[in-house]
Amino acid sequence: MTPEDKSSDSKSSKKTKRIESKKRKAAAFLQLAKDVDAVKTSLEDSDDEDHTQAKIQKIPEAFGNVASFVPQETSAEILKGKSMEESKPKLSGEALLELRKALRERQKLSQDKSKLFLTLDDLASEYGVMLCKESPVPTLPPLFMMDVQHLLLYALQGNLSSYRPRWCKLLRPSKIEGVVVIVLDGVGSDDYQTHPECFPNIQKYFEMSVDMVSPEEYGSSVAEELLYVPLSLREKMKRRETQSKTQIVNIEPMAPIIGGKVPQTEPASVTLETQEIHKEPEIKIESELLPASDRFPRTHLLLSTSQMVLEGFPMPNLNTNTEFIYSKDDYGTVTNHSPIFAIDCEMCLTVRLKSEVTRISVVNEDLECIYDTFVKPHHRIRDYVTKYSGITKQILDPVQTRLSDVQKYLRKILPDDAILCGQSLCGDLNALQMFHPYVMDTSVMYNLNGDRKRKTGLRRLASVFLKRDIQGDASGHNSIEDASATMELVKLKLANDIAFGDCVIGGAIFPPEEKSDVEPKPDLQSVQASEEEIKDQNTSVAVELQSKSESLSHTQIVARKKSFFHNISNSQYKSLFSITKDVKKTAALVDEASVVQQHADQEVVAIVSDCDRTSKSLSKSYVEFHDFVYTCFPSYKKEDTGKLTEEEKQKLLGRMDKRLGKVLKHTKVGSLVTVILPGQSSSGKCQCAKTFIKIV
Repeated sequence: MTPEDKSSDSKSSKKTKRIESKKRKAAAFLQLAKDVDAVKTSLEDSDDEDHTQAKIQKIPEAFGNVASFVPQETSAEILKGKSMEESKPKLSGEALLELRKALRERQKLSQDKSKLFLTLDDLASEYGVMLCKESPVPTLPPLFMMDVQHLLLYALQGNLSSYRPRWCKLLRPSKIEGVVVIVLDGVGSDDYQTHPECFPNIQKYFEMSVDMVSPEEYGSSVAEELLYVPLSLREKMKRRETQSKTQIVNIEPMAPIIGGKVPQTEPASVTLETQEIHKEPEIKIESELLPASDRFPRTHLLLSTSQMVLEGFPMPNLNTNTEFIYSKDDYGTVTNHSPIFAIDCEMCLTVRLKSEVTRISVVNEDLECIYDTFVKPHHRIRDYVTKYSGITKQILDPVQTRLSDVQKYLRKILPDDAILCGQSLCGDLNALQMFHPYVMDTSVMYNLNGDRKRKTGLRRLASVFLKRDIQGDASGHNSIEDASATMELVKLKLANDIAFGDCVIGGAIFPPEEKSDVEPKPDLQSVQASEEEIKDQNTSVAVELQSKSESLSHTQIVARKKSFFHNISNSQYKSLFSITKDVKKTAALVDEASVVQQHADQEVVAIVSDCDRTSKSLSKSYVEFHDFVYTCFPSYKKEDTGKLTEEEKQKLLGRMDKRLGKVLKHTKVGSLVTVILPGQSSSGKCQCAKTFIKIV
């Protein structure tokens, strides 16, 4: 037999084997298919549902993957005695037209309703990116009552509102029929988690909730945080133009806190024109009170609480930022003569995949560098980022200064009313791991893009406004140069107008031509000598600061935190009820006497309530007829909960929830309802607040 014959016989035998194998597989498959049909038939004839389910579970065991050829929908239809053709009839003619018409009406009806849903996952992702933090578990930024206020404003004003809630999304706010806020005063997140059985109505009505920082934590209240809205920059400018025609009364420059009463002073002058008296908190400042170089109050450039939160500044919170320290133990009142200091930090990337401070420079208003030092991180440096930081291994190796040394030095040299400024200062303070309440940011006060979300870089700002090129050195940035440029930009802004250099509010872009380019040079030798002198005192200073911090009482700690929530940048506020009136809506207020007195003149139905029963009775009628209702149930906070037994607490909480349920039953359909458990502070411990939201 020739090799060719052997090859052909081998090929034919392989082909025969393949055919036989396919035949056997086909026969086996057909047999299994028949068995499946038999099981399906028995299922179809069976009336016992439990027996049927048991048979279905045995199909995969008996027939392997063949059972996967039987769709679950088909099995379900067989159990119901229907065929697929019967379950999905094909419509035509008038029936099809009727179906399409019904779907269009359903879609139109859906468009006539508002929708509300949480966006916490997106917020956590953005916060993680901002912190340059890679964590398998997303971290939410701290949420405040300010965030609830933004939701209320958007629901009341719609697209006219200057604010949008960052933690939730409200679709079609114009379709909201009413806004209801119910505060269960004294109740906190811990109470809700410990006694969930006491809140059946909250669990029944609300599916969305979020934990927030309690205003009690920084010495404020829900009423102060929600009912006073800081004016936007545009509104402040408009009001200043209106007031410029009248002689202004001399009053204290800053309000003590949102909703706080302005200190009473004897009038220095009387307005020459007759005008309506505004009862809302309003602060006015005479030009004689300003420094000679300022054309408007420098306090107007301070970031508000909402801006600090949205920009990512470190904020004091009992639950987060445990490694952060305060820039001072106590803070003074910031005024238009408070000193400004520019700070700039250079950073390197460490093995923690986090940027850490490796150089810091501080410049005062005279453009003198009062502090400049390199800093060695505790963690090994992975990338010096020399192109931007200007830091090299040779520079940093002999350095002995640590971050704690920098913190102690800053705490010593900064006065208690110091204003810190910088370009994207939030990054510097986060890297320094320090809290500071009075801050300015050139990336916020200047904008050449016309879009708040797009920041203008320091190099471009210096080129346009200071006529100087910075950050052009191939060896990296110079923190003294950057801090000096930042200070010059702040001084230039103060010398012109609040809208100067801000395209968003239509401000002028280019500065006057007579701008001087002379820049004083800092005396680095004296700076270094001063730094060495301070370092020699570090040990004693550290002991003194530590002992002072440990001796702070709970009241002092709350007072210190309170400095961060003054919303100092907005020296004028508008009542939320006044805003409701501006959009031609009615409002009602039910709260204790101190709150009612502050808002009784805002054309709002304001009634004093000192117990839950009164609040419930009044609110039941108000929610049916008013567009905005704010009510407070005060009984739980008035009780000395420390002396109550668990049974008495549960009874009191259950009674509040029952009265809350009665108010919700009378609420108009399509209303946005917000229930707030603000928590309370006692014996150095403060509960978290919890907020529930729903469109009923």
